[in-house]
Amino acid sequence: MRSIPLDEITVEVLNGLIGTESEGKRLEFKSTVPGKGEDEKAEFLKDVSALANSDGGDIIYGMAEVKGIASALLPVDTSSLDAEMLRLNQILDGGIRPRIPGVEMRPITIEPTKSVLLVRIPLSHLGPHQVTAGQSYRFHGRNAAGTYPIEIDELRDIILRHASLPEQMRDFRRDRVMLIRDHPEDIASPVEYERKLIVHYMPEQTFGRFGSANSELFTNTQLRRRIEQLGAPTIAELGLSYRSNIEGYVFMNGLATDVLKFYVQVFNNGAVEFVDAAAFRISTNEPFIYHETLEQTLFRQFYFARELLSVMGVEGRVAVYASALGIRDCTIKPQAPTRQIHFTGHSAAIGRDPAFFNSIMIEDMNAADPQTALEPLIQQFWRASAYDHAYSYKDGKYVGRNW
Repeated sequence: MRSIPLDEITVEVLNGLIGTESEGKRLEFKSTVPGKGEDEKAEFLKDVSALANSDGGDIIYGMAEVKGIASALLPVDTSSLDAEMLRLNQILDGGIRPRIPGVEMRPITIEPTKSVLLVRIPLSHLGPHQVTAGQSYRFHGRNAAGTYPIEIDELRDIILRHASLPEQMRDFRRDRVMLIRDHPEDIASPVEYERKLIVHYMPEQTFGRFGSANSELFTNTQLRRRIEQLGAPTIAELGLSYRSNIEGYVFMNGLATDVLKFYVQVFNNGAVEFVDAAAFRISTNEPFIYHETLEQTLFRQFYFARELLSVMGVEGRVAVYASALGIRDCTIKPQAPTRQIHFTGHSAAIGRDPAFFNSIMIEDMNAADPQTALEPLIQQFWRASAYDHAYSYKDGKYVGRNW
């Protein structure tokens, strides 16, 4: 269910669950919409907070179950559903602390006047969430057996994990960059050109949790075709090859002798690593970075990462870390009259190798526009070359070379 966008779930999808799909860690069936009694409100808050504190998931109101397996649709009168959704949202706003962002409710028409209500709860990066209604002040989680109260030891682990996640991500990025630089024989695919752009997409939902990138997810022919249509992070004409490896799954260009190589490593914890040797490459080997090539590479990587994360069912916030190897003493070379350029310092060269750029956070990959979402990252590349700002943006809008 989670792999299907909310607006693509139809009565046919729901009917397909009957007799085949069972409740689990990320899915629950309820015969009726929560009523107005205190016990029903408390049950609703417990179910929603438990999913938010775990991996997120769906609650289908209007689905009967027998021994946990979907058995029949029990739609409710559509005329009252808008008022019911408003009431449920008000219960959530007043009954859970902190408030869970991103909860979605969608009625799915079953008959002309009857619908099933689907509530989709994301894994929350603001958790753990506590039910405060009725002075219960309890934390709840969810596993394959259902909802359960979170005890103090697990609660401490959740809090510590959230607090340490940024540090874990920074360490992961640094370790990978050093491995790529010092031990190229140990990386997924040789990337020969000295200058390399390395970009990591690290989802909060799965980072540090083994098994998110099951290699079977990437064997689908349609997925591979969609990824190829997006264009490789270097040159689309290179084509792609694919295979599982010890770290997860890897996508590579298919020409073994060309220096314009890249690979995309999907790690078992859902992190995605791009290693690209074309973003900084120029035929003369002069110390220049063509900003348009770099920026278009970053945009294509974004679309590639979004497709991969979607296949894995990953949602929520994603941290993006960019790093560079071999660009010490390089500078961005703009394709505009130099009279428009004003340096903020005496040197126009990047002074570090490796160059580690600050991370940016993307709240929702599916809703984000890459030119907008990646602007803070692109601004860093320009400023590292001593420009006062990125000249490829004007008034917050990407203009490329059209200054």
